[in-house]
Amino acid sequence: MKRVIAFALGAAALLAGCGHSGYKPPAAKLLRPASAAPSTVLTAPVPVSGLSWFITEDGDQARLAYGKSATEEVKLVLACHKGSGKLNVSRFVAADQAGTPAILTLASGSARGHWLAETKPAADSAGATELTVALTTTEPAIDAFVRHGWVDAIFADGKVEGMAPQPGDTAVHRFFDYCG
Repeated sequence: MKRVIAFALGAAALLAGCGHSGYKPPAAKLLRPASAAPSTVLTAPVPVSGLSWFITEDGDQARLAYGKSATEEVKLVLACHKGSGKLNVSRFVAADQAGTPAILTLASGSARGHWLAETKPAADSAGATELTVALTTTEPAIDAFVRHGWVDAIFADGKVEGMAPQPGDTAVHRFFDYCG
């Protein structure tokens, strides 16, 4: 019995020595300002006049974009092949908002996802960076996006940008029906 107690105390001492007292999670993983509880459930953002979700189909591919209709001004793009259940997600941010490392963070309701993103200069926008990740439609944050019809994109500094459809818009649901 004394051996078990001595072993347990020794293991506890070793584990205590492994602590990182100054550790802070990367800023990109903060979904809200530090004062907000990490379990905060996000509420639907208010639709912004002139911005909404738009779907385009081309053969067996579809694209869902959030931005202004008939312009190059987009904030988030999801692309898929019909019935694949796989997505390419691209977020467009100012170069200084990409973060190091670049992490794409999306949230809807209580579901959140943080993904290490590939970066490249955005083709259509001077000074912008494109963050890209490959996902599936079963990711919890994507599944919540499908159910709610809205998503928040979160910058590396914790700033939240809500992306809500205009009233009556069904583009999000049509896109995910297409993607499978």
